[in-house]
Amino acid sequence: MGNEHVMGTYLIWKFAKNKEAAQKYAVDQMLNYRDHFIRSKYYNFPPWTGSIKGGFKEIRRIASQDPHKPRGKYAVLTTIAEKYTTNPGYPGNTTPVMDEIYNTFLIPQMFATVAQGKSTPAEVVSAFAARANAIYRKWHNQKLV
Repeated sequence: MGNEHVMGTYLIWKFAKNKEAAQKYAVDQMLNYRDHFIRSKYYNFPPWTGSIKGGFKEIRRIASQDPHKPRGKYAVLTTIAEKYTTNPGYPGNTTPVMDEIYNTFLIPQMFATVAQGKSTPAEVVSAFAARANAIYRKWHNQKLV
């Protein structure tokens, strides 16, 4: 399993003037993602299969009818999305901790450091654990995990 290269994240600022409408918009979009998927030209896959009535069967059908040349070129992405991708934090949930670890490229940096011969795997894992624990403490102290 791997992560998508781009994940949409929606938030509502504390100072938003109409938080209720913003929340309703975000929920409505997530619960009925079909139009968003089509208007994004099959780039923005739904956040979960139930977001489009009919699930992956319908997602595959829509993608296979894609009018862009070559026709149906995005259909292969449905298989990849269904079988080989997941959220950061898998098998758990995405959290601010996972977001920061993911967006600061700590895991790829671990591999690169070892591959370049700069550290041993054990040293890199130890350094990663220290950094990950610091990130966790930061978010835990803010009561966000």
